[in-house]
Amino acid sequence: ESINFTSKFENITIPIQIIKLNGSFFIYVGTSEFSFENLIVSFNHNDVNIINPASHVSEIYDDNYTELGKSLASKLTTRFKCPFYTSFNIDDELLTVRQELYYSIEKDIFDKLKQITSK
Repeated sequence: ESINFTSKFENITIPIQIIKLNGSFFIYVGTSEFSFENLIVSFNHNDVNIINPASHVSEIYDDNYTELGKSLASKLTTRFKCPFYTSFNIDDELLTVRQELYYSIEKDIFDKLKQITSK
């Protein structure tokens, strides 16, 4: 299952794609080019043998890596208790100027996932 939608903040529109996989999700956030830059995976501590109770996050492919992508993956895994693959491709400069944009994107993704997982 694949869901495409946009997150809108002021005059900025960001395309988002959520793909439901077998027991996990892939989320793309960014330009309409849909590249795998900044590809990150996050596993719940129950899914991997680690001591830290927080989710485990790792970069798979990291071309202009952003901490916000890592943070998003970790929050999603913690909330929905399953692995998440994320590709967060928003210009850091844009997010630095408009930090609210990140929170708007995050909220829209959480809201959409709540709808998907409640079915």
